[in-house]
Amino acid sequence: MSRQQDISRASAPPKKNALPKTATTSTPWPRRILPPLLIILAGFVAYHNSFDGAFVLDDIRHIVDNHHIRRLWPPDYLLNAPPKTDVAPRPITNLTLAINYAAGELHVRGYHIVNLLVHLFSALLLFGVLQRTLTQEPLRAHYGTQSTWLALTATLLWTIHPLNTQCVNYVIQRAEGLMALFYLLTLYGAIRSVESTHRWPWTAIAVTACALGMGSKPIMATAPLTILLYDRAFLSGSIMAALRRRPGLYLGLAATWGVLLLVQAHAPNVPESSAGFGYKDVSPLEYLRTQSGALFHYLRLALWPNPLCFDYKWPVARSTSEILFPSLLIIPLLLGTIWTSIRRRPIGFLGIWFFLILAPTSSFIPIADLAFEFRMYLPLAAVTTFIITAGWTLCHRNRTVLRLSLALLAALIGTYTMLTIRRNPIYRDRLLLWQDTVTKRPTNPRAHMSAGKELTDRGNFAEAIPALTQAIALKPDDEWIAHSTLGVALTAAGRHQEALDHHKEALRLNPAGALAHTNMADTLARLGKLDEMIEHTKIALGLSPTDPDIRYNLAYTLMQQGKLEEAIKYYTEAVHLRPSFAEAHCNLGVALNAAGRADEALPHLRRALALLPNNARIHKQLGKALARSGQREEARVHLTKALQLNPSDAEAQHTLASLQ
Repeated sequence: MSRQQDISRASAPPKKNALPKTATTSTPWPRRILPPLLIILAGFVAYHNSFDGAFVLDDIRHIVDNHHIRRLWPPDYLLNAPPKTDVAPRPITNLTLAINYAAGELHVRGYHIVNLLVHLFSALLLFGVLQRTLTQEPLRAHYGTQSTWLALTATLLWTIHPLNTQCVNYVIQRAEGLMALFYLLTLYGAIRSVESTHRWPWTAIAVTACALGMGSKPIMATAPLTILLYDRAFLSGSIMAALRRRPGLYLGLAATWGVLLLVQAHAPNVPESSAGFGYKDVSPLEYLRTQSGALFHYLRLALWPNPLCFDYKWPVARSTSEILFPSLLIIPLLLGTIWTSIRRRPIGFLGIWFFLILAPTSSFIPIADLAFEFRMYLPLAAVTTFIITAGWTLCHRNRTVLRLSLALLAALIGTYTMLTIRRNPIYRDRLLLWQDTVTKRPTNPRAHMSAGKELTDRGNFAEAIPALTQAIALKPDDEWIAHSTLGVALTAAGRHQEALDHHKEALRLNPAGALAHTNMADTLARLGKLDEMIEHTKIALGLSPTDPDIRYNLAYTLMQQGKLEEAIKYYTEAVHLRPSFAEAHCNLGVALNAAGRADEALPHLRRALALLPNNARIHKQLGKALARSGQREEARVHLTKALQLNPSDAEAQHTLASLQ
């Protein structure tokens, strides 16, 4: 090759649409693998104590009481909404919950492990998106040489940020996490489809991820527009150029809106909605004027995440100060986003990312809960990215200032990590979580009601009664639940007439409430009014036909009345609905044995013992059934074990003595 040919080849212009190699293509692999490892390590350190959290609030309806997710096949559950909700189904979220249930039923640790894995995968994708974005033409001169470390620090801040603890620890917010994961994968795939010589595989990944996101949470609806605006800002220079160069990508992304429409078509048809223009408690105007305060609060928590609160029950903004002061920050930020985007300034895309992702929950479309921390999960990435890139721009020219800034950043990451580690245990205990919420939001009726219900469930009626009374005074949305639960607490405290008054009020407020009828039935049973008790229990059963606890309660009362065959029928249905219902298996065995069907009783008693191996009553009842069926030696073993566990059991002593 001649020197002239060599020079002409070296100076030849790049191919049309060709992009420069990113930092990842020229970096040795040990350095390429270090940032992802640091992100994963930081995430595990921050959330190492998060695996024992409890199911709380909407977890109960969407997971604990959701019978749709208790099988993997047939997959019709994917388009079934959770019982007693007005939300559209989330098929991809439902699928992951069904897999969790198949692997470990309701053992909460597995659910938390999956939530953390979703968070870590999202963090890795965020790192990839940021690293490649910082090497694009509009930013390369300022950030290209440091793209890896700037992307790493911004991602680390997001990964360990305490504001994200609600999304990671509140199990059902896996929907938010999955949506974020697929949102980032869609954007990453779109970027790679431009950079790669093999466009179609990455285009297919982007479109598939977008479709999966649509099946995770409706907020994904903003993703196609976000990708288009990203393309305009960093890749093509204009919307028309983006559409012209990548028609397949944008046709595919637009087609995924069809997935969302299909999912929304399966939303339950209920008279009153808790979201959208059918929501009657808050008007679109009231919601809009409140959101500047909510957004201001989100931004404050993004900078200093303390105090964090699980459930704000954010009030509608009514005073001038509540509306005006937050707007003095939010409106200029919004206008600045529009202006910088029109001028094609890269910083404008951070504002687009923030406002566009929050738009479905923080605009004028009413939602029952006006503010929740998990809504900032993905928008927070815009804040952490701005902090790091702006800090680098201001400080990198002065070594002394840069060193001080790095020290401050290290301190900030350490502080955020410690705050996250401290926040995680709040989610381990429902009572602790709700008491923390009451402390921070004392006017929140749902927090008082939930704390009172948890105290009632734990038998602490002295503290439950004032908490529930306060909830009723504050008028919670589900006031009937507060009245009904207070009736339970008053019944346990021996205040039966007061309890009946609250049960009646609960039924007046919600005659179709199965729980209200069940709790009324319990109080009537304590008063010995068994016929009335059975009447209310059967009404509850008609309202909630898949509830095994109602069948158990009805069977228990029928057995007390000596109606063994009816009791056996309802106990059998209870164990069919919940195969791990140990008490129902035991009582079914007792009823069958009392009806002279000892051989049928034995499998149920053995199943109950397998579920509760150290239960003295089950050992005793199994021993009695074995004795009746003629298996005397094995009967002695179980009766002896029953007496070891409960030496004062006279019935077990008498039965064992009769076998000698």
